[in-house]
Amino acid sequence: MRYIISAVPDVEEIFIDEIKNYLMNEIKFQKIYKNFGNIKISSIHPMAYVLDQNVNGGNMPTGLFPSITLVNESDGNNARLEMPVNPEENTITISEISEIENTDLRKKLYIISDDDLLILKDMVNEAPGNKILATGYTKYRTANMVMEIWDENMIIKNRIFDLMVNFFFGEKRFTIKDKYNIVVVEGSIRGQKGGNFNYDFGKMLFGGILRFDVDFSTRQYIIDSDVGVLEAVDHYKENIHNP
Repeated sequence: MRYIISAVPDVEEIFIDEIKNYLMNEIKFQKIYKNFGNIKISSIHPMAYVLDQNVNGGNMPTGLFPSITLVNESDGNNARLEMPVNPEENTITISEISEIENTDLRKKLYIISDDDLLILKDMVNEAPGNKILATGYTKYRTANMVMEIWDENMIIKNRIFDLMVNFFFGEKRFTIKDKYNIVVVEGSIRGQKGGNFNYDFGKMLFGGILRFDVDFSTRQYIIDSDVGVLEAVDHYKENIHNP
């Protein structure tokens, strides 16, 4: 029987959660700008609700602005780390299983069914040395990210833009690398702070745009229950925790 662990970071979800924490809990934006503190941070653009209303008669949500929309516009192979994908020998121990069981990482990183994870946990506990053999495959990728900031107050839009520039250049860039092994390519960060307007909501909205690239890797681990464990294979936690 074969079991597959996929380690693929959900780049959009990771950045959205980190940005929410940064603005709400660290910057405390709602305390600085009490009338504008409820920022909608999502991968769904506010204009999508206008289209849904016009096409499908959907209800228009309230509290759409200020808004930050972040999307993975495109991704592809990392040209700076282009190399063939070859099988790698790894072993999985109970520490890796525990990492996968972590609710936060499971949501944002690992893709495996509860049933298969339980079977793998039992296999590890019963295996000699409490480790099982896995064949791994790694691919290095680059995602082109786009962030749009919209509000009816130009000053608020500009201050959110400034805070997000600091987010990508500052400490949070290293936090995200340490937690998820996602690297913000510093030289790729560029933006258009002004000159963007929208009237679809019956009022003037001011917009700002930030673009940046991130490097990450995807991994796949295949465990064949009919293959024994190789005691001599060196394995490090980072091999699976940092996809």
